[in-house]
Amino acid sequence: MIKKIFSLAILFSTPMFSQVARDTIWVDSYDYISTKKDAESFKLAKPIKGNSNLQSIEVYNAKTRLIESKGNGVFQDGSATVLYQGDVKYYNKNGKVNATYTYDENNMITNSESIDPRNGKVYKCAYSDNNLYNGEAFYDWKGVYVYMLVEDGHYKEYLVINPKNDKNRVVYTFDENNILSAESYYDESGKVVHTGTYSEGQNYNGEFTLLNYDEFGILSISKYADGVSLNTTSYYKNGKVKSTSVVKGNLTSEVYFDKNGKQLGTYSSKLEDDGYSTYQNGTLYYFNAYGTDPDEIYAIYHYKDNAAIKVEDFYVAPEKNTVKMITYNSEENLTLKKEYFTPDGKLKGQLVYDADGYTPKDGTDYADNMTTTYKNGKLVERVENYSNGKVFESTKNGLSVFYDMKGKEMGRVTFRDEPMYGTEVYISGTRYTIQNDLISDVSKYEKEALTYQGSYDNKEGKSVLSSETFYQNSNITKVVEYYSNGKKASIAIYSPSSYSYSPVKSTFFDNTGKELGSYDYVTQTGTLVEFSYDKQIISNIKYSNGNAISKKGYAQNQNSGSKYYLQSDIDYNKQGKFYNEKGELISTVSYKDGAPYTGTTYDSDSYYITEATYNKGVKIGKETVKYLHSDEIVNINHYDNEGELTKVETYTNNTLESVAEYHEGLQHGTTTYYNSEGEVLSTLIYNGGVPYEGTLTTIDYSHYTTVDYKDGVITSKKISTLDDSATAPLTLVLEEVYQNETTFKRTINDAETGKTIFKYGVKDNDLDGQYQYYENGKVKYQATLKEGILTDGTIAINDLNYSSYNYYSDNSSKYTVLTNKKGNFTVKVFDENNKELFKMEAKVKKGDSSLNPLTSNKITLDNLFPSNEFNVASYYGAYDYAVEAAATAVDAAADAAMAVPAAEAYYE
Repeated sequence: MIKKIFSLAILFSTPMFSQVARDTIWVDSYDYISTKKDAESFKLAKPIKGNSNLQSIEVYNAKTRLIESKGNGVFQDGSATVLYQGDVKYYNKNGKVNATYTYDENNMITNSESIDPRNGKVYKCAYSDNNLYNGEAFYDWKGVYVYMLVEDGHYKEYLVINPKNDKNRVVYTFDENNILSAESYYDESGKVVHTGTYSEGQNYNGEFTLLNYDEFGILSISKYADGVSLNTTSYYKNGKVKSTSVVKGNLTSEVYFDKNGKQLGTYSSKLEDDGYSTYQNGTLYYFNAYGTDPDEIYAIYHYKDNAAIKVEDFYVAPEKNTVKMITYNSEENLTLKKEYFTPDGKLKGQLVYDADGYTPKDGTDYADNMTTTYKNGKLVERVENYSNGKVFESTKNGLSVFYDMKGKEMGRVTFRDEPMYGTEVYISGTRYTIQNDLISDVSKYEKEALTYQGSYDNKEGKSVLSSETFYQNSNITKVVEYYSNGKKASIAIYSPSSYSYSPVKSTFFDNTGKELGSYDYVTQTGTLVEFSYDKQIISNIKYSNGNAISKKGYAQNQNSGSKYYLQSDIDYNKQGKFYNEKGELISTVSYKDGAPYTGTTYDSDSYYITEATYNKGVKIGKETVKYLHSDEIVNINHYDNEGELTKVETYTNNTLESVAEYHEGLQHGTTTYYNSEGEVLSTLIYNGGVPYEGTLTTIDYSHYTTVDYKDGVITSKKISTLDDSATAPLTLVLEEVYQNETTFKRTINDAETGKTIFKYGVKDNDLDGQYQYYENGKVKYQATLKEGILTDGTIAINDLNYSSYNYYSDNSSKYTVLTNKKGNFTVKVFDENNKELFKMEAKVKKGDSSLNPLTSNKITLDNLFPSNEFNVASYYGAYDYAVEAAATAVDAAADAAMAVPAAEAYYE
């Protein structure tokens, strides 16, 4: 439900989304460039007479050709996004304006006017930071009406209304922090029939409705109690029950029905003790809930003992809702065979897999626009088509031929099979790849060696060359980067006889083709230009023998995508000037010997802007680091008059998180930690960068963690769940008591009940000493281990052959109990219902105990059964992320010297 509200909020706070530009461009429902066939709308860009800075952007529905919106804007350089200015009008299906949004020069919405189509009433609303702030708004969204009343940024009323019946609606309520707190569903007569309350925006108590907006019908009703899902009933469009889902403890049971009420199948899912794995049985139906028809079956999974032994995928609209493909799997979840069908139900072909379960062996694979035929595990033929049905690639007999959309050959490449890896090794020729019918990559080969690679971007519905890389003897010799207009941005030359990935020389150009300069990485002399991801210049620095002479730095305008402004203009031996987004001079700083001397600098990168003050070449006072596009503080560093860092304040969401004292560049002295309310959590004394005395306290999204130190040694660690305020500990789930840094005793408790689950000792990341596993507050298994080896007693594990590197293949539905009593070993395997499946007894008569196959492998912490997030060698909750982040930021900000790019060492 929160996702539903969130999507509405996103839509109505920024209704324009990103607009994509060219003379005519086709886009899908998410506003991404698409083919004409798949487009939801298309956009036209027209010049405005007398205004060379803006263009008129019109958006039309691709199917009806009716106008949807019109406004003036500018295209971001190198991208397809439109930044609006002034009024943007949105139209209804009758071609009449139903909403107008006003944008300022920074592409921010300032006001909106929306019209109620029922009575013509006009609603006005003021915006702040692109969000509704004061007033009323009315929207016609996906065929439903939405009304909102906002006061000082707070939603006072939020209604989703059936256009055919004003009484049939859903009313949402928000708390003072604009977090969803309640919802009520009114039926056709205006009677409240379903109500639900939220906690922190999540379903908590009552009944919650999910709507089919096209017909304002109920897709499902879910019932919750104290945040726990009890049951869900889903419905067809005709009102018949589609499925019922009942949750009891960790078991979910579902029953599915057809449109006439006949039972289709049943399914059960049991949540494992680890809290995220499930054990599944029965038939699971997936419906096309987010497609054009939510009644359509999307897929059916047939489970047996947690293995999907059969999977049916279906065609959906506009095709008939029939089986498209059936996948047959073994009980070990290995693929055995796939069958493919036409929309009218006829068998199209099949593909049999090798015993490994993933290598095709015999038959034909039909995947989207590609068909691939195999025989005895070898490729026979592969054909890939464009969306218009024309062949793009035809491959057989060691040859691939590539064609354009008109059927004309573009190139061909020969290849041989590589049996060890099941891949193709290209020998000679040119290979193409496409994405959305457009070329994305061109590669050339000679004598099995790559000689050239061209990468293309999809710009305005065309393939635009982005970069070219040239090779000699498998080594890079040259890289050419291009602007979106086809002009060269840079040419980098590499040493052909080296294995270095760094160039020896680069030449740079602006987007008109004018040369900006060259940089020699060996002598570290010349002009070095740095580009953003979309080929915007963000810095232009001149060097001489490794020393920076001058720099022009550019920063991205806030909320403007790829539009950049001059942020700094520095002569490293004279002065530097710093500017804001409006081009206003905000600071002039004197420079001496390549570094700031007197004044306040504003250094920025892609993420942060750092404000620092210098006096006679020494950084003094406060240095403030903020995120580039907001006033959110990252940290404030304090320097004395001698330029020594003395204190670091770290912030999260502009709330003080910690204050750390520093000496000689290291954390030294008292560090104080705070909660989100500004209250002191704990203090910790550091000595030379190392925790020494006190308590380190951290609060993340789910846990409250404390780590105690004495005389520079960790003594204990505690991790608890959070209370409702998310600022205080609730239930202790982990406690560790340390003998030294690598030896401790650990206790793990249940997060809900607080009862103990595990107690064991750890030494050098191995189980060592006594182990105990509890059920219902009583010891069930007890053992003694030494360096991870069971020496006495009984222990429960996931698997004797368990490996953390192949845990995906482990069957979590089974576990093993291993007992060692004076050399007499018993191995028992149980299923998820604690039914004994296997038992073996063995006795050691003689020999080196290290040769015993039952104990030769250490029992690792993550192999303990049942699985638990704290059964790990080192739990990261103890790490002082806040202090580390602050230290990193301090290091970056304190490094006033320019990082000089140099050539790497060469191996001739």
